Amino acid sequence: MPGFWDATIKAVYAADSGTNDTINVIDIGKAFDVVADVEVGGGIISFGGADYLLSVVIRNQSTFSVVFTASTGAHLPITKGQTSQTVNEQLRLQVPGPWNADDGDVLDVLATFKVTSGNFVNITTVTGSAFLTTS
Repeated sequence: MPGFWDATIKAVYAADSGTNDTINVIDIGKAFDVVADVEVGGGIISFGGADYLLSVVIRNQSTFSVVFTASTGAHLPITKGQTSQTVNEQLRLQVPGPWNADDGDVLDVLATFKVTSGNFVNITTVTGSAFLTTS
């Protein structure tokens, strides 16, 4: 669990589009979501809010290649007149189809979460569970 002055990505996984259902096997080229569970301490947000950037790479471990890469970001606002509370969010990034792989390839998700508030920067990374492709 991160502290009051920390930001971290706790987990990342591939999920069926629009759900939180993890993927074990996926049809080649089918769209899916990447879900990231993140936590940002109230101390970081108390400087006037914080900006985050979530960067995601879908890797093909069978061919040592990148299948997809993208980033998304936004601002986490401060709660006026109150000590900012720790924020727990579930961030979602869509991986559109089609994408290429071979039958039986092993894919995984690598994610980096960067939070900036004033001069304070916190970066963490995590790798999700592997999943398989099928035709």
